[in-house]
Amino acid sequence: MDPIVIANYDPAWPARFDEEREAIVAALGEATGSIVAIEHVGSTSVPGLAAKPIIDIMIGVRQVADGVPCITPIVQLGYECRGEFGIPGRLYFRKGEPRTHHIHMVAHEGEFWQRHLAFPDLLRGRPDLVEDARSSTVLARAEHHDDMDAQVAEWVVRHDLAPLEQMLNEAEVPATRIFTIADIYRDPHYKARGALVEVPDDDLGSVTLAAPVPRLSRTPGRIRKSGGRIGQDTRRVLAELAGLSADEIARLERAGVICCDKGRA
Repeated sequence: MDPIVIANYDPAWPARFDEEREAIVAALGEATGSIVAIEHVGSTSVPGLAAKPIIDIMIGVRQVADGVPCITPIVQLGYECRGEFGIPGRLYFRKGEPRTHHIHMVAHEGEFWQRHLAFPDLLRGRPDLVEDARSSTVLARAEHHDDMDAQVAEWVVRHDLAPLEQMLNEAEVPATRIFTIADIYRDPHYKARGALVEVPDDDLGSVTLAAPVPRLSRTPGRIRKSGGRIGQDTRRVLAELAGLSADEIARLERAGVICCDKGRA
């Protein structure tokens, strides 16, 4: 994976997009008939904004199948076609080592199209955020993190969770939802890491518990069984540690003060 580099805004970025757009149109030839629009998206499309120095290009087609004839001409421009690359309804291309350009070919006016135009449009509509000294550098943003958090929160609440996560992942923003227990059970990362384990249980047969963390290579730790039946150790603990007689324990049990496992003497 290429290291993530954040560069100050370069006024040449729009010109680099225009140059690449012209090269794409020329290479496509007759295939341009399937193209509805070509847009500069991502952080490099926002004047004044620091960003990864990668030109993100979004090509809108009537439907993704219309983009198939465009694959070979685009590859001949030096791009690598990665197919959907984890996002259904997209043809994804990348170029350069280190990376210089991305192309996202999607349905024009579809969800991906609208969402990826919304981000730069938001920032272009808020030049105060770009020009504000508090957000001009990484250090400035760290010093004013409360203000930055408030700005981010105001933007986040306008989006549903699933498309928001997808948008942040595509932009390589390190972020995640706050997981519910249901999220944990469904998450493939938890499963791959063995973070949940099935262990024997006296009443239920087996239950799912969190695995020990950290997991050491020589002594990884394991859970032999669940906590067992309620009250299974009550008599032993009261007799051995508290010194109560069997009659005293029985009297406490009859009064409902303690609970003892009926299956154990």
